[in-house]
Amino acid sequence: MSQIKKKEEPGIKRMNINVEVSLHNAFKAATAAQGVDMTTVLLDFIQDYVAKSKSAPSKPKGRRHEARSPFYEGLDSRSAPGEPVA
Repeated sequence: MSQIKKKEEPGIKRMNINVEVSLHNAFKAATAAQGVDMTTVLLDFIQDYVAKSKSAPSKPKGRRHEARSPFYEGLDSRSAPGEPVA
């Protein structure tokens, strides 16, 4: 039996990210302890990040010039997240 996809609200874009299990569990516990849901915390972070980036000087655009998260340091583009380069 196939799952029925939920309809998203107009103007809403779904984002999926890969997160290490331990980080996900710690984030979930931290947000639950504060009585907020993970989505609210992530949306607040994204809004703050965008607001700060608007006041920062522009950087070159394109994949070769993008800043990478420390999570991806030591990886090449053929590696899966968290998998070290051989």
